Amino acid sequence: MLRTFVFTAGAVLMSLEILGSRVLAPQYGNSVIVWGSLIGVFLGALSLGYWMGGRLADRLPRADVVATLVAVAGAYAMAIPALAPIVFQIAPDSVRIGSLTTATALFFVPCLLLGAVSPYAIRLEEARMEQIGRSAGGLYAISTLGSIVGTIATAFWLLPLAGVPTLIRALGGLLIFAAAALMLWSMPSIRFTRVAAVGGGGFLVVLVAVVTIVDSSAHPSHPNPKEKVLFEKDSFYHHIRVTDIGDVRELHFDNSNQGAIYKSRPLVSAYPYAEFLGLGRVFVANPADVLVIGLGGGVVPHQFLADLPPVRVDCAEIDPEVVDVAKRFFFFPSSHPRLRVAAEDGRRFLTRSDRRYDIIIVDAFYKDSVPFHMVTKEFYALVRQKLTSVYQTIGTSFPERYAFARWLNFPNIDNQLRSCIIVAGQQTKMSEVQVNEAFSAARARGVGDVILKHRADYLSREPDNYLARTFTDAYAPVDDLINFMQQ
Repeated sequence: MLRTFVFTAGAVLMSLEILGSRVLAPQYGNSVIVWGSLIGVFLGALSLGYWMGGRLADRLPRADVVATLVAVAGAYAMAIPALAPIVFQIAPDSVRIGSLTTATALFFVPCLLLGAVSPYAIRLEEARMEQIGRSAGGLYAISTLGSIVGTIATAFWLLPLAGVPTLIRALGGLLIFAAAALMLWSMPSIRFTRVAAVGGGGFLVVLVAVVTIVDSSAHPSHPNPKEKVLFEKDSFYHHIRVTDIGDVRELHFDNSNQGAIYKSRPLVSAYPYAEFLGLGRVFVANPADVLVIGLGGGVVPHQFLADLPPVRVDCAEIDPEVVDVAKRFFFFPSSHPRLRVAAEDGRRFLTRSDRRYDIIIVDAFYKDSVPFHMVTKEFYALVRQKLTSVYQTIGTSFPERYAFARWLNFPNIDNQLRSCIIVAGQQTKMSEVQVNEAFSAARARGVGDVILKHRADYLSREPDNYLARTFTDAYAPVDDLINFMQQ
């Protein structure tokens, strides 16, 4: 029984850590900085828990004491979904300080108490002194095996099956059940055991009901009275939400707006940045093959299919749930005969693709997340290999580049540089006169004014790269730079 108890505590601990990233993501994103805060808090709490558990076990070597510690940890865990919105309101906005503060407030206490389990279990086994090493090693191995099971089960299966608040409450309930089982196992009185079992079960039911009610009130279904939530789910990669506000349908990943369309005009993006992504058509008169890395709501590949009947479009989207959402809610024609969609990492897809492309659009970035392996010299060298010999993509490995940047003014948001598209190719650097001629030729071909208006955003002066360091697969601190820009 004791070893089963240790296994359960280890499994719940790591499951909480995986789920903790999803608790923090809507407020602080899912960057390596947030993961660093979460892991640091868990390790710090475990260290203190090991020390505290060892001292307490020597003073009070009783199973009911450690069971009480774990029951308290379970009760605290069940309250996390209700506490999270409160902590978010009072924690600093800084990604570094805010994520560290929030992770500490929400997860330090249950991790501290679960850290006390292994040293307590060693003391309770009452092993002979000559076997204390074997006993300690066995119990820590069981705890670690539990952690492995908790990690894999949560990451592979549990996250897509239920919402994060539900899973966290279930883990808290499991800890309370395990604590009650250990306490009853250690009780000599059968009569008292029955009374305790009934009382413990009733307490658990009441606690689950109270926490669920409080959690529901802390998470209103419609935080914006004009917003209608159509879909909400945790995938392997994001907390995905689809909402309607009037004629606008929006797609949200974690704490960022990922894309939007007008329901009455599904080929028109409601977000200005998406207009930039058609700039490749200014430099490529008749593209035959186009690759879009990062699907979102699917409006960009949908536009290519509708505007250019001969073109073939490939899409690489790492999250299969996003592909399904684009199809169900954003009118994405996933079964189109000239469309090929792959639910896999964009760089992996590009490596394996049997096609070369006239235009490659890399749109796998959002507010707090830039996949570092898609901004490196090695990645754009791969892009160059897969391109035909005309103007193509955003990149760093090309002899010429043209930047189009726009200051976008959104209601209630300070002006800041929201979008910067770099169109790059393999030909000789064009003069500004030639760039003007390319836009004039595009107008003659019927490229829409929505794209052509971005001629005014062209930056004729190249940035000073004297102090810049090229990103490589070995060096790409994108999360740190994003955090710096958001200060």
